[in-house]
Amino acid sequence: TTVDHAFEEFMVELVGQETMDKFRVEDMQDYLLLCREFEIKKRNIRPDSTGKITLRIPLALNEKFVEAKGISLKDSFKSNKSMTWVGDKLRVDPETAKKFFDKTCTEIIRHLNMIFNEAPVADTGIIILVGGFSESLMLQDAVRNAYPAKTVIIPEDAGLAVLKGAVQFGYNPKVINPRVSRFTYGICTNKRFRPHTDPEDKKHIQGDVMYCRDRFGKHVERGEPIEVGVVTDQRTYTPLKDNQRKVILPIYASTNVDPEYIDEEGSSFVGNVEIDMNDVRGGREREVIVGMIFGETDIKVEAALKSTGEKVEAAFKFLR
Repeated sequence: TTVDHAFEEFMVELVGQETMDKFRVEDMQDYLLLCREFEIKKRNIRPDSTGKITLRIPLALNEKFVEAKGISLKDSFKSNKSMTWVGDKLRVDPETAKKFFDKTCTEIIRHLNMIFNEAPVADTGIIILVGGFSESLMLQDAVRNAYPAKTVIIPEDAGLAVLKGAVQFGYNPKVINPRVSRFTYGICTNKRFRPHTDPEDKKHIQGDVMYCRDRFGKHVERGEPIEVGVVTDQRTYTPLKDNQRKVILPIYASTNVDPEYIDEEGSSFVGNVEIDMNDVRGGREREVIVGMIFGETDIKVEAALKSTGEKVEAAFKFLR
């Protein structure tokens, strides 16, 4: 899709933003036809391409351009050597067409470099490309040039590999085990206020105790291997009030390894853990041990009373 965005930016340079916006809104069918045509043509763009790619430009776009500029598209680009017009078709030289892939390939290589800087995979010698875009010869060439010492494998039906893997995972989650957490997950909680460390605006008093709100109680760390079906690091939570019938623990995900607060940059709300406390008496018996289960298709939660080990009803409510 980022290659598609590059093509659209190219069209905006040709006709102007106002003309392109008007064309997209008023002639949606022709706009989609242009997008579909590029979708087909971009698959044939190769590193060794020498021939121009030909795109049929909808009449409606030319009409919009004439309205805005008072001249036809064809006449406005007579002196442009990288493009020629044949009837209603625009022919773009191969070097210009290849540039549609530059930003995408650069970002993918940058991302791979970040991955290979991580100790667990630093010595990886094989790269397997999967997904529809992996079939692009432009991407394959960029990866091979960036990592000449590594073996690059593109499996048969690479575009279906992700789908097949998802189906297998749906039938048997343990087919991919362990999994690596993409985020740090934790619970928004109140902890004892730390003078000169916690922000003053997060301080609040409950009874005779000073607490800090919005603290990030970490359960899983980004990059941590997670065994399927295994309860993660369990933490104890205490209801602030003796008469609470339900404990609601907000779950947050963060791109940071060790976040302090849930409102830091990179943190986002995922959903709530709801724990039923109707049948639990007051006092220390209300302390609850909570653990989360990752690695399957959904996050699951398990809760038990700290005093007796008795499990209490807990459910994860995703953000809607």
